[in-house]
Amino acid sequence: MNPPTATAKARSNPAAPPDRMGAIDEAALALAGMAGPRPDAGELEHVRALLEPRARDDDQPAWVRQALAAAVELLDGALDGAGDPACSISRVNALLDLTRSAAPHAAGDVPAGMALPDDTIRELVPEFLAESAEHLDHVEAILLRTGAARVEPADLEDIFRAFHTIKGSASFLGAAGVAELAHAGESLLDRLRGATDIVGPASTAPVMECVDVLRRLLDDFAYSSAGASSPASASASSPASASAAHPPPSRAATAAPPATVRVRTDRLDELVELVGELVVAHAMVGGDALVHRHRHDELGRNVARTGKIVRQLQDLASALRMVPLRPLFQRMERLARDLGSETGKPVEFVSTGADTEIDRTMVDLLADPLVHMIRNAMDHGVEQAEARAAAGKPVKARICLSAWHSGGDVMVELADDGRGLDLRGIRARAEAYGRVLPDQPMTAEEVAGLIFESGLSTSDTVTTLSGRGVGMDVVRRNIEALRGRIDVRSEDGAGTTFRIRLPLTLAVTDGMLVRVGAERYVIPSSDIRTCCRPETDAYTRVAGSGELVTWHGSTFPVIRLHALFDVSGAVSDPAGGVLVVVSDGVRACALLVDEVLGQHQFVARPVAPGLGAVPGVSGTAILGDGAVGLILDAAGLLAAR
Repeated sequence: MNPPTATAKARSNPAAPPDRMGAIDEAALALAGMAGPRPDAGELEHVRALLEPRARDDDQPAWVRQALAAAVELLDGALDGAGDPACSISRVNALLDLTRSAAPHAAGDVPAGMALPDDTIRELVPEFLAESAEHLDHVEAILLRTGAARVEPADLEDIFRAFHTIKGSASFLGAAGVAELAHAGESLLDRLRGATDIVGPASTAPVMECVDVLRRLLDDFAYSSAGASSPASASASSPASASAAHPPPSRAATAAPPATVRVRTDRLDELVELVGELVVAHAMVGGDALVHRHRHDELGRNVARTGKIVRQLQDLASALRMVPLRPLFQRMERLARDLGSETGKPVEFVSTGADTEIDRTMVDLLADPLVHMIRNAMDHGVEQAEARAAAGKPVKARICLSAWHSGGDVMVELADDGRGLDLRGIRARAEAYGRVLPDQPMTAEEVAGLIFESGLSTSDTVTTLSGRGVGMDVVRRNIEALRGRIDVRSEDGAGTTFRIRLPLTLAVTDGMLVRVGAERYVIPSSDIRTCCRPETDAYTRVAGSGELVTWHGSTFPVIRLHALFDVSGAVSDPAGGVLVVVSDGVRACALLVDEVLGQHQFVARPVAPGLGAVPGVSGTAILGDGAVGLILDAAGLLAAR
């Protein structure tokens, strides 16, 4: 949008102090006069000098200070060479347009907050924050869906209604800054509704910036409400995280949505914990000798009937914690779009399976790995438009994020159509760092897996996105902390695909119970490839590789659990035991156990803090007789061998 004239400015802000608004208008005019991809640093410094005092001016509304503080941050980044200056200037212009969009509120337009009791405010604030986050998610979804297409009047009405609802609720609770900014958004939308040809990115950029600043103000309001007797506007803070709730239903929906009630998450977590304890307690009753060794048919039937109800209750309790991945996918789409603008690489973001549900405790933990992977894809994987055209690819790159259920797991896949991994470069860098021996045989999958090693980067330059060799090792650690695993495959010139496998919930683990001597261990089902009893001649010993076994044409290293965990009285002759072949997604090994006791569900618990990290162990499980079994981790076992 072009900067308004002085007459237009006075008309839209009749009571605005001329010195303050004049500085903002002067900054906008200066930015409008900048041309080319590399604006003059002196001109950027001049604009920053105009805006920085206004961002600290306590006489300005809180939301204006927030918007101007965000603009100053963008200018600092442009001056430091971080990102694309043209993109930063465009966003600064959108923020300045936002600050000029609202006329002073008429009397009664934004009602003053009522004198609510402190307890009432504390009860209402969490619901207000959750509902506001849902509304902002919905607005952002509309703007992302619109893209470069024309914004339909119905979409504008939906956005207007969301801002109006936030304004009313914020005014009621006394969140003045939130109410004023929501009012500014309404004023901005009024201008858009009067336009005859509204094109997405050019005209709605201030609306998107309004969403970002509203998130920051809501975060401030949440913080101040938690620490003070009454809510108050605050200064700049980090953006609030997006809610993991469903966006509001479409107006076109004909069926009434099911009735809902908000439940505190700590109470929900406590319910799931208690159900888990109930599962363990019932398993102990069901395994009692009185039920199995004595003829109590009626008691056995009652235990079986109770077990069915317990399993149904467990499934229902777990389902209560399930939330869709849609808000997380939406955040990743916004990230990819912003990085595309920053790097000058046009990108098309495609998501499928966003309604796939996962345990809510895992959503936020999954966000950081996805952010790292998308940033790496945009920096290392996706080529510049000229290089893509020369390679016969579409100029606009494609990033696909998808999710689906597979058995008892959730699969999340991120794929790009970029240049692919430089496997030779990765191998050479790993050898240079001493991570791999020069003559060590490795498959393509094993070489690709080296990108998860700490400090290993094939980039010769450090950018604002990557190049320091950190990030992918964090990705693997975070995924493994969720009892999941990550695989990578790449094709030269055709792109890279990361596939993450996660358990559906962290509350319950599906696993195989095995015995080693007098000890019992749980192996997660997602790690198991097969169980077998090879002949004695299938075992060999190789210098430097230890004991190996060959099964159906594949060779695996053998890990004797009794030796690893110092268990006495266990089977030492492989012919007398069972091999359980497990994999971390790239490598595989065979675990020698005495006996396989069967498939069960277990309530997982972390290892006690006093024990520290135990190699090859990811947690503990309460077994049916009340004893504690260790949950084994395939990746940790492979690292410990």
